[in-house]
Amino acid sequence: MAGKFRLTDLLNASSKPDGREEFKVELISVRRLVASEDNFYSVEDVADLKDSIEMMGVQQNLTVEPIPGTDTFKVIAGHRRRLATLKLLEEGKEQFELVPCRVETSEDDIKKRIMLIHTNATTRELSDWEKIEQMNQLKELIGEYKKEHELPGRVRELLAETLNVSTSQVGRMESISKNLSPEFKAELKQGNISASTAA
Repeated sequence: MAGKFRLTDLLNASSKPDGREEFKVELISVRRLVASEDNFYSVEDVADLKDSIEMMGVQQNLTVEPIPGTDTFKVIAGHRRRLATLKLLEEGKEQFELVPCRVETSEDDIKKRIMLIHTNATTRELSDWEKIEQMNQLKELIGEYKKEHELPGRVRELLAETLNVSTSQVGRMESISKNLSPEFKAELKQGNISASTAA
């Protein structure tokens, strides 16, 4: 049986040897932030978040990385906060233009993709499709990580421990991902069927 393993273990393993953080926090115009193509989480319903930001401001930093050769930044984590803030600007509320951003300078792509998953997995309720897609992405990342680093345990056990589900639930998600027809995958993504029905 694998020892306890969490997403943060990979994030910590990717940090500098002396333990120093590889980022700084600064206020950046939300207009200079670009959504990441790696984000598979829904950003459709941000009305409540927009109201919260209007009342209290952005309470949690976005995580971004500079896009080389431009004055823009790619969002690693905080896509819903970005979208909600843009909607406030569309309403003419320019006081919300600057948002606190943690500027990530690490070149470790695995770390950045794990950060995206970790942030979304811990901050809101996910749809069944998002849970399955999250498992797929994390399975790929753990596989990539294992090629270059020692990581105890089987991938399914690591996924179960990291996602806080049983290995049988991971197996069910893997089966749905592998065997469900494209038509029904589209229905699952739209929320028209549940994971139980898909299984």
